[in-house]
Amino acid sequence: MQLGLKRIPQVESARCLACGECVSACPHHCLELRGGICHVVRPDACGSEGICTSACSESALRMDWVEMQGRRTMGQWRRQPARTHADSAYAD
Repeated sequence: MQLGLKRIPQVESARCLACGECVSACPHHCLELRGGICHVVRPDACGSEGICTSACSESALRMDWVEMQGRRTMGQWRRQPARTHADSAYAD
């Protein structure tokens, strides 16, 4: 598996009401309610469709590009941008 950027849902926990609509809407069973908040528990299985974000009436979910490893056959992926000297730990 290669490291890359995958488009997956991100949860804004302060807005989440734990209604479960996003969990029910996700066809890939990537989301679960834990401790009164939605969590992305299986990001590798996410198809990147954003169905969960559309189901959330509180706009507590948004799709974003996240660095991860996984199956490139599932979801939307893009290559990770090459690191520049400014990104290195030794940059001033």
